[in-house]
Amino acid sequence: MLLGIRARAAAATLALLALASGCTKSPTRPPVTEVRLSLAVQPSVGGPSSPISMVVSALNAGGTQLWHCEGCGCGNGVSLTVLAPDGTPVAPSDPRLPQPLCPDGAVPLRPGDVLTNGGRFT
Repeated sequence: MLLGIRARAAAATLALLALASGCTKSPTRPPVTEVRLSLAVQPSVGGPSSPISMVVSALNAGGTQLWHCEGCGCGNGVSLTVLAPDGTPVAPSDPRLPQPLCPDGAVPLRPGDVLTNGGRFT
């Protein structure tokens, strides 16, 4: 009988130790989704003889995997729009030029990965 009480007490102690070891001092939180955008434009003013180069980047700075569209129809998930002084969109390239054909699809953007896109505008 005494052996049974000791075995139950030891089992209860081990169960409490296992439960206590799973607890932390601070609450757990889900991974954060964070995207950091940057834009570089050189030079700040241009024209037909000195085109402006633009580069936009998106960094997955969070702890979760994101998804973005990649392909000829949707770019690589990051795009640029050039606006005229009155706020209307301007085509940075000739829209009548032939475009490559390739399939669009969703691809992962893992934590730490960077998407980059850019272009030249006169």
